[in-house]
Amino acid sequence: MQKRKLFVNTTSCDARFITEAVLEQYESVTINAAVIAVSAEAAELMAKYQVNMNAADIIKLPKEAEILFIAGYYELNAGTVFTKPVVLIVNGSLKISPDVSQQAFENIIKITVNGDVECPADLKILPPLIVNGTMEVYPGDAIKLKDNFVVDKSFAIRAKGKKYYAKRSIAMLDSSLDIAALAERGVTFTTKKAFIAEDIFEAAVPLFAENVDLIMIPSGYAYVKSCVLNDKLLSKYGNKLFIDGDLTVNSESESTLESLSGAIIEGTVITAKKYKDIILKKDIEFKELWPVNGTFIKDRGILHLDKRTVEKSEEGITVLNCGVVYLAGDITPDEIEAKLEFIGCGAVCCQAEQRGAVELVSQNIGVITDSGKDKLKEEPPDAKPLADDEQNVVKISAASYRF
Repeated sequence: MQKRKLFVNTTSCDARFITEAVLEQYESVTINAAVIAVSAEAAELMAKYQVNMNAADIIKLPKEAEILFIAGYYELNAGTVFTKPVVLIVNGSLKISPDVSQQAFENIIKITVNGDVECPADLKILPPLIVNGTMEVYPGDAIKLKDNFVVDKSFAIRAKGKKYYAKRSIAMLDSSLDIAALAERGVTFTTKKAFIAEDIFEAAVPLFAENVDLIMIPSGYAYVKSCVLNDKLLSKYGNKLFIDGDLTVNSESESTLESLSGAIIEGTVITAKKYKDIILKKDIEFKELWPVNGTFIKDRGILHLDKRTVEKSEEGITVLNCGVVYLAGDITPDEIEAKLEFIGCGAVCCQAEQRGAVELVSQNIGVITDSGKDKLKEEPPDAKPLADDEQNVVKISAASYRF
């Protein structure tokens, strides 16, 4: 009987305990993982067989070491103690608290994080750390606030003489804030950007670290996050806007656009093409202007576009910042070029004959696939072997896997 081929698709694989009995069952073994752990004995054994390891990191560990596979959130803090050698593999987020003891690191051989790491800047010693994602280093002597924090009167009353840290931004929007009282108590802030009302700008500047990007909000302008221009927005904030992010101008913006007397936009104006000239004539400052097709579809995880939807949209469709877009096969290349636009999406899935047109109307797309299927190929979500007798293949898919 012909031996089958084994494919293991996982984030983390512990192959330290693989045996000859397992290897003899298969013609070949292929392991696709972010991290693979092997022992000296396992490495020697696998060298005798057809074993292919495709990994960002291959760790050599003794069998007695413990591997902790963590899905989601994990924290190293003052209570963290490991009594034997350990490797941490975190698929999610890792927080290293300022109060963590150096003794907690003594038995950590290595840390691999597939996701985000939050770490104080003043740690003297860290174990070997690999981050497949983003790492935020913050002042260890600071009190952490929300990523985007608004300083209001309540905070001003309760604030202690401490350093405060926000990952992205701090906003001081209330001109009646007692900045002098904050300064007297020794309050300071560190962040990437600070948005400060014009009336208190000069007084507030000394409260911020020198590397903070200080942005003044002119008197009469209301601070808002990324938004769609419409009557409700102006009714709530007035007709002068300071927008921390992007402004979307679409069909519901037509009457509102005439009432908008001024805007300062820190990001991009995403506008239907027919409003471009009106925007350029008004008192509107922006970083970029994107004139796009008239109907917007934004921020969807998965989007299926069919021919009927495309035909119904007379002004065309712009797909913005969606995860995966599946394009129906009966939408013609001419229709794609005339009516569709894709911006900032993770993946666009189409037919081979559609690909050229999709590429013409795409900006900042992660991948364009023309597999000829309606969906991206997906592996099964569990760890049960799936035998394909026709291809003589066994596939195993799991978040983590141990031989």
